[in-house]
Amino acid sequence: MKIKKTIPVLYLHTNKGFSFNEGLIINVRSIVINISTMNYDGKINIMYDWFEFSKKETSCRNAIPPGCLDHIDFKKPIKWELKVIQPYGRCLVAKEDIKEGEILFIDYPVVTGPKQNCEPLCLGCYKQLDVSETYECSKCGWPMCGSECEDKGYHPLECEAFVASGYKPKLEDFSECNPMYESVLPLRCLLLEKKHPKKWETLIAMESHDELRKDTELWETEQKNVVEFLQEKVKIKHSSELIHRVTGILDVNCHEVRSNIPDTKNEFRARGIYPLCAMMSHDCSSNTHHTVMDEMVMLVLASRNIYKGTQITGTYTHLLSGTIEEKKAFKIRKIFRLCL
Repeated sequence: MKIKKTIPVLYLHTNKGFSFNEGLIINVRSIVINISTMNYDGKINIMYDWFEFSKKETSCRNAIPPGCLDHIDFKKPIKWELKVIQPYGRCLVAKEDIKEGEILFIDYPVVTGPKQNCEPLCLGCYKQLDVSETYECSKCGWPMCGSECEDKGYHPLECEAFVASGYKPKLEDFSECNPMYESVLPLRCLLLEKKHPKKWETLIAMESHDELRKDTELWETEQKNVVEFLQEKVKIKHSSELIHRVTGILDVNCHEVRSNIPDTKNEFRARGIYPLCAMMSHDCSSNTHHTVMDEMVMLVLASRNIYKGTQITGTYTHLLSGTIEEKKAFKIRKIFRLCL
């Protein structure tokens, strides 16, 4: 028997576990969405615009990004599966009971880079820089912490592009956030297409929510700080549409990662695309915990018992973020509202 329920509010919010069964219909402002079988243990945060968007049949929402499961050894017991469940899209679901503390999987970044708003940092190791001890890359002139970082991490990707363009940054104040760092990670992503085509295939298959981001303040900011900077200063030939798509993919899917530098383990200066982690739905009281190990490898464990049929959820930001700060960031960049 089908049930019809009308929700006359912008979003649905519950603190209790619930189950959506086959055939359940939710009517949101006269828009009817059929929801497949779904068990969810925790909070749900649904925006009307996101529901409207989720009805659209797009390749991003209904296909598994190539390469995101390549590192998983399916010869060993795996207690979860990657599924497409509307209106959530791609998500991880427990296919059997999982005990608290169990390792679910490890994930490797497609690419990492500086956060959007950050003080000057080393592009090799992400250590915050001090004007008194700054070293300039011998090739591109960007500030780094030492010569040993010139070939470290993902810096070689953009270094060649900066050299070819002749652009050299001019930094005077090392205590303030500098908008030019916002362009570094998008540039690294764009350069994957030729340098690392398999990683590019994984990245470009991820969700960008361009339809919802257009004509927003965020879109205009990224047009100036990223699109125009890369096209005019770095002289890349990529279209504005593709650059915006990449910035959208980063905004929607990136996880904040902490530094591995000694004595800076609580400093979150970098972000990265972890393709399997990005398939998990966000929950402010998620049932997993992730930690970043050496070489930016992410380990994901169950933070409590997870029962068969339940979505496996994560959090895109670190738990010490204030509620107001977190709400604002998620509404702007992740295209959904937190109900806390």
